[in-house]
Amino acid sequence: REYDYVGNKLAEFTPANPAVSGELRDMEENDELPDDWAIYRCNTECAMEAGHVTKQWYDTFFGMIPEQMRDVRQRGLFGGFAGQIYPEFDPLIHCVTDDYEPLPAMEHRRAIDWGFSLDHPLVCLWGARDSIGCWYIYDEYWSNDTSLSAVEHLCAIVDKRPWPSSEESAYHGVTWVDHNLDCVRIASRLGQYAPGYSGLNVQFAAKSVDEGIEHVKYLLKPTMVIDPDKPPQPRLFISKRCKHLISEMRSYRRHKTTQTGPNAQAAVDAPVKMADDTVDALRYLLFSEAEMTGMTPSTVARQHDPSRHGVHVESSRFGHRGRR
Repeated sequence: REYDYVGNKLAEFTPANPAVSGELRDMEENDELPDDWAIYRCNTECAMEAGHVTKQWYDTFFGMIPEQMRDVRQRGLFGGFAGQIYPEFDPLIHCVTDDYEPLPAMEHRRAIDWGFSLDHPLVCLWGARDSIGCWYIYDEYWSNDTSLSAVEHLCAIVDKRPWPSSEESAYHGVTWVDHNLDCVRIASRLGQYAPGYSGLNVQFAAKSVDEGIEHVKYLLKPTMVIDPDKPPQPRLFISKRCKHLISEMRSYRRHKTTQTGPNAQAAVDAPVKMADDTVDALRYLLFSEAEMTGMTPSTVARQHDPSRHGVHVESSRFGHRGRR
């Protein structure tokens, strides 16, 4: 492989498909490999440093490799998805232990993405923001049990993490939800359908997909300087107990271009609508809070109004009307 003569062949060991290697990667990162297992990496960077390949060959070869694939080719890391939306996400930086619990005095919020099928589960995320603006996503509810009703899902969410009322806690606020008016009405009137439960304080989430994605990417970037003697840190952390969210942060991607065949065409400029329910809920929570508090460029002049937390639903000649 050091010589570019006619007939020279380069044998390339393609990394495992990230869709099927995710479980192995998670086992390694969580130190859950069986005792008699080990992972070895074909590291071309080490091969060059050891003199097994020349520096000239190394520079020529990796000059042809896309930036997003270099860690895979150079150091034998697990492959990522083409068109990955959150390449900034790194579990070594953004994940905290699965026993992490936020302080009661942090600002607590929830977000729900409605789903009632095997492919699209119902998801709820719990998040808390500290005094310097860092978010900690500390728990998740994920269920694709089609036998459960919306009421049963909501009761399970309340039972998983009891949510104090505004009279009991000034720190536990709104639950941001997807725009399903029927589900919103059920959530706000939960006590009528499930005695012993109270209605959820819900509000329609800000659903701008691209701007919401950019806001999450901004929070992922390690740009916050806390200590001049330490590396900058991100503004978003996720508990390892949120296994579905962590998995989707890695696999969430945009459509791939169809470049071959007689009907080659450009990809749809949108995320793939598959395994995206928890990342959607994350976007609802983080971007809606930013929009509400005026922390995005489009809402600099908007002021935070705690009295607007909640949804008022009433009848109109068009059916139902929701007020944000």
